Parts: sequence; C-alpha cells; structure tokens
Amino acid sequence: MPGVHVYAFNAKKIPAIRKSLFVLDTLEWESGDPAAMRAAAVEYDRLLSLVRGARTLGYATSNGNGDFEIMVPQIDSVLVFGEARMPGEPFYYSAKVVGATGQEEVRVVLLMCNQQLL
Repeated sequence: MPGVHVYAFNAKKIPAIRKSLFVLDTLEWESGDPAAMRAAAVEYDRLLSLVRGARTLGYATSNGNGDFEIMVPQIDSVLVFGEARMPGEPFYYSAKVVGATGQEEVRVVLLMCNQQLL
C-alpha cells in the first residue's frame, strides 16, 4: 500500500507508545460498540501524538509498491510503526517489534489493521 508513514523507534525508549498500542489492542472496537469506538478513537489520537513527538531512529513513506526502507543502528529491539489515513477506516495502523542486533538486514512486513499487507 503506497503512502503509509513508517517510523522506527528504539523500543526500550518509548514505553508510552508501547502502552498505547497495548491499550488499542485490548479495546473491542471492531465489534462496533459505540463506547469502545470512542475510547479507541481517543487512544488512537493519543498514539499518533506520541509517535509524532517521539525521537525516531528513522522514518519513511511507503512507495507505490508498498515498500519502504529505513536504516537503523544495530540495537536489541526496534519498534516499527506504520499508519495512514484511509477513507472509511477509523484506524489504519500496524506495529511490530524486531531485533536488529547482529543483523545485516531485517525485513519487516506490516499487516495493516484492515488486513492489507504493506
């Protein structure tokens, strides 16, 4: 999917982002429950604010093929977070923690929350 904003963070240095992702994972907003949808919308806005305010290891926007490349130092845990605005989708994001120590190259596939691959 083109146009996805992808951020890489040192996972150990962003506990607030990890907590926000956990909160979103625990909310049952996909069932259509209005209270859960409101709570998820508030938490998603909070998450995006945290992401945009945090120090990144790198950033990229996916190209027409949905590919992206971010160079990061070799560290234990890198949190890769992707998000985009999609018409008709209240939340369009994915995150994955990967190890980058001792790796020359790490490939990451993000499964966006509406089940499209990036």
